[in-house]
Amino acid sequence: MRPYRLARAHEQEVSALARRLEAGDDLREVLSLEESEGLRTLRTPKRRRDRLAGRLAAKRLIAEILGEQEGRALPLSEVLVLNAQDGSPYCASWTDPRMPCLSISHSRGSAAAALSKPGARIGVDLEAVEKRPASWTEVFAHPEEQARLGSAQEQTRLWTLKEAALKLLGLGLSVDMRDVRFTGPSDQDVELHRGARARWEALSCPRMRFDSFQTGDEILSVAYTPDEEVPA
Repeated sequence: MRPYRLARAHEQEVSALARRLEAGDDLREVLSLEESEGLRTLRTPKRRRDRLAGRLAAKRLIAEILGEQEGRALPLSEVLVLNAQDGSPYCASWTDPRMPCLSISHSRGSAAAALSKPGARIGVDLEAVEKRPASWTEVFAHPEEQARLGSAQEQTRLWTLKEAALKLLGLGLSVDMRDVRFTGPSDQDVELHRGARARWEALSCPRMRFDSFQTGDEILSVAYTPDEEVPA
């Protein structure tokens, strides 16, 4: 059994909520007042829609887990998802001091959220499979990896694995993606270099594992640590 759980928010339901938000609805059945006000500070409809998609996926996941723990159905508006100073999302409704790690990704109006077990770390990335120019591959794939990227699916999958790993490390896209390298025959064969390796060592060198799924024309990858405690 994997030490994390996933939830999705799909484009159609997000679009319906986004139209209501743009029309002035505060979506109080989904959002708290603080979250609604935060959405309105975002400058473009796309940013607001992406944030809304991510919040919907995260709230759905957290409400399910907290509902199981408390034995009651938890309204989404009571699940408060905020962003820390570094931009990473967290659940402010979680009362246990051993908080799980939350990761969110969005793509084309839909979103995915992943929640670890307490004490573990996690990163998730969701991307649409599209044909992209060779220049795009050169930006994120090390020369040793590029020779294995013969299809749009392979390119997209490698991108999601790398971005999920960087989210787990708390780096996002602040370092060169080529510092995370999958050069072996397995997705579990990852090498970390420079900034990525320095951060990994600062976290006491946690073991990292990876899962990747394709549904339709989207690929979702998850990077996670096993159940042992990992320093924050």
